Amino acid sequence: MRILGSRNRLFALSHDLFMTVAALWLAYYMVFSDSGFGGRYNDIWLVCGLLVPVATLAYVSFGLYDGIWRFSSLTDFRNILKSVAVLTVSLVLVDFVSRGIVFVPREVVVSYFFVLGLLLGVPRLLY
Repeated sequence: MRILGSRNRLFALSHDLFMTVAALWLAYYMVFSDSGFGGRYNDIWLVCGLLVPVATLAYVSFGLYDGIWRFSSLTDFRNILKSVAVLTVSLVLVDFVSRGIVFVPREVVVSYFFVLGLLLGVPRLLY
């Protein structure tokens, strides 16, 4: 599969990566809202930097760009769910491996799973 060969696939990949970052920001905001959100910017950007390459590999390897959005099927949504699960486990691994350098609370991990699933699935459903 060549992502760079097709402009539509490249656009879809960039959309999904943007939604990956947006989901992380939304998950942190949902957990910390106004009280502790401001002090977490460095953690969020660091996790985004670690998560985007993993997301790129997960999205391409699970075949999110094999079909076209106009004809999304249950198989496409199953692949989205697999990708979201891989990225959620990656968040847990970032927290575990960093040994306290990066703090990813459990509430953020759970919120991220649902927010990312919605941000990746709903646009395909509406298109």
